Amino acid sequence: MQKDGWEQAVVVTYAELLRALLSHVEQNRAWRVKHPDQHFFMRQMFQHFVEGPASMNTEDTISFISTMCETGESARYGHRPRDVAIQEFVDLVAEHARRQFEDSRATLAAVKNGLRTYSRSVLAEQVNERIDRGPIEKVVTRFVGKWEWCVELQRVNPHPTIFLEFGPTAAVEQHRALLPVEDPDYSRVFISLWTADGSGIQKIVQTDVGLAEAIDGLTADDHRLCDGVLRVAAAA
Repeated sequence: MQKDGWEQAVVVTYAELLRALLSHVEQNRAWRVKHPDQHFFMRQMFQHFVEGPASMNTEDTISFISTMCETGESARYGHRPRDVAIQEFVDLVAEHARRQFEDSRATLAAVKNGLRTYSRSVLAEQVNERIDRGPIEKVVTRFVGKWEWCVELQRVNPHPTIFLEFGPTAAVEQHRALLPVEDPDYSRVFISLWTADGSGIQKIVQTDVGLAEAIDGLTADDHRLCDGVLRVAAAA
């Protein structure tokens, strides 16, 4: 029902607009550094609405078929009625996903507890023996939500707090960092330092301390996290 010239307008889908916008932003590093939160929001929106479950391409679909064959689930393609077979498979996957999500949260909590205990009993002392200024005054775990998976190493004023981060929180901080880690491995512990105004991450590094090690407990003669903290503190 468009008229008065509007019938000549070009129609652009949301997917096309988001794809073009993200492509433009990804080529403008200065804008990404200045607006880390907006950049993170754009990427999340793009991944949810454009690259979501309904957006599998042919390569993804073929990979899915191969996985079904390799895992002994290929017989489901011959089940009838088809709608029942699909729903049974969906229910099975949903149950596995629910269990894995619950287990993964428990694992994240165990990592947090391990890092908190180690920081209070060993790391703070290690750092304070070697740091030139701004010793660690308190070890805190107060955040929730997307910031929950971290341990704060609060230092005496006016020195900024240093964070031990992992999993989902490390992923969020990667998008806020002025210089993010290349090819991050989220099975490792990260260390970060905020900018002076708290608007972003001034420094973030990836350690070679694995999450499983944090759960099992690091030894008193292990200085990997200490070395990482000192490296980050030097950037302030």
